[in-house]
Amino acid sequence: MSERRKQLLNMLLEAWDKEPEQDLMRVVEHLAAGAGHLGSISNFKDDALFMQLEHQKKCSGARLGGVHSEYIPDFRAALLSARGCQA
Repeated sequence: MSERRKQLLNMLLEAWDKEPEQDLMRVVEHLAAGAGHLGSISNFKDDALFMQLEHQKKCSGARLGGVHSEYIPDFRAALLSARGCQA
């Protein structure tokens, strides 16, 4: 078995461990939908699955880079700041 397939299976198992109540096909359908795949999962390529799993692994809970510097946790302060007022 190639190294890439082993890596894909390991990442798929990690994704499945996050949703243990789901069966494997539902996890793959969820990943396909997250990648924007609208058709049957039989047409979902393993490269796309690999990329989606890598993306989820890298971006789990992370904020967008440019948005993080402008992040204001308080809604009122954010609204006032957007209107150009001091909070």
